[in-house]
Amino acid sequence: MTMVEPGAVETELTSHITDEEAQEGISALYELDILQPEDIAAAIAYCVVQPERVSVNEILIRPTQQAN
Repeated sequence: MTMVEPGAVETELTSHITDEEAQEGISALYELDILQPEDIAAAIAYCVVQPERVSVNEILIRPTQQAN
């Protein structure tokens, strides 16, 4: 099993958050140069094209400005 854990990604879902405190925290992330959907797609494509002898277990992908 391969798990891809994205950091801050541009998405319309954040506009549906009703909790004000959570919205403030997420808004701070979106001041960064956030990931685009194609960045996540590239990471998944990388996992899929690896030979069977290569085990990709986990990819953590986040904006370079996002804190660890």
